[in-house]
Amino acid sequence: MKNIALQKAILRILDRLNHVALRESTLGSEVEIAMDRPVTSAEFTDELRFLEVHNLIKRDFDSFDETLWSITDMGCHALRGL
Repeated sequence: MKNIALQKAILRILDRLNHVALRESTLGSEVEIAMDRPVTSAEFTDELRFLEVHNLIKRDFDSFDETLWSITDMGCHALRGL
């Protein structure tokens, strides 16, 4: 299910980092703070995948194989239009 508020929270958090990648676990914690409620793993993962498929965020991995997320230029432009 598409959750626009959750998508915006993810984009805003990543945008604040100016294209610096953030660990998925840290992003999840930041999103819960921004949303002011617990976010289930399923809804968080669904929105990450939605944003990734639409090229608004991108996934990388660090040297320990942890997932890292960052906003794309397209994601920055989409966020400005919200």
